[in-house]
Amino acid sequence: GAASAKPILLETLGVTELILLNQIHSTNILDLRKSTHLSPADGIIIRKRGEAVRRAYGIRTADCLPILIESDTAFA
Repeated sequence: GAASAKPILLETLGVTELILLNQIHSTNILDLRKSTHLSPADGIIIRKRGEAVRRAYGIRTADCLPILIESDTAFA
């Protein structure tokens, strides 16, 4: 069923951990390059390389358009 499809998809993609935040309509951005502490936020910055664990990151949005920004070393 649908409940079991998500873990199978993540495993197939090599993802071992899913980090999913809820949109809170703020200016808070988590910079996970500097800290692993998760707190309410509307954005995430992560390293492109060097992660010890394959993680997937996302934000559940309510009414805002999600945007992905990429640099040579990070995603936001």
